[in-house]
Amino acid sequence: MVDFTILIPVFEETSALAFSKFYFDRLGLRPIYVLDSKRISRRDEVERVIGREVLIYDNPGFVAEANFERFAALSPTDWVLRIDCDEAVTSALVKHADQHVKRGGSSIKGYDRRQMRWHEDGFQAVKHLIHRDIQYRLFDRRKVRFLHKIHTPGYKVPLLQMFPAPGLARIYHLQFLFESPELRQKKGALYKSLGQAEKFNEWFNTPVDKFKWESLEDPVLTDAYRAWRQQQGMA
Repeated sequence: MVDFTILIPVFEETSALAFSKFYFDRLGLRPIYVLDSKRISRRDEVERVIGREVLIYDNPGFVAEANFERFAALSPTDWVLRIDCDEAVTSALVKHADQHVKRGGSSIKGYDRRQMRWHEDGFQAVKHLIHRDIQYRLFDRRKVRFLHKIHTPGYKVPLLQMFPAPGLARIYHLQFLFESPELRQKKGALYKSLGQAEKFNEWFNTPVDKFKWESLEDPVLTDAYRAWRQQQGMA
């Protein structure tokens, strides 16, 4: 039993949502899925996919960060780990987050996120060159100063919080597995209209094969994805 709640916002994902539920079941975790209020027509579909009731986030905007206070308020615990539908976490991250909360660590903690693709029956990650993609996702909602800006953690991250968790405590971003080029184009246009920095838009619109990739061995993630593909009848 961990002392924090995993909250997962749901917008238009279906395949990513199905794998998310499958993966967290294998880790023995039960995150809370939170459906954006503007997608309320999807409630029956989403609940069928995850096999349980969703909560509703009364969202005034078009991204999860539009009013992060409301989103975080849906957690039964003050400590929240926000993970997106197209993300998975390592068991090392879960262990680190639980230890961090239990010992009363800093109110915000960041984790390295790897961008992944499935290639020739195995996972590859975008090769890190200079910077790492640190995502500040674990937070104590009582102690953060909330922000309402797209592609932020949803709250202000002080400079003293810039040190991420060590080792294998990672987030895996699986957008390249579950997002069609059409959906990525639609999301990219939305991000641009909401004022996302042009540098991010250029990265987001980069074709998958233009990135430099490296093999990334993670038996838990790999075995889960293979099993899920087999369950879905995928080659």
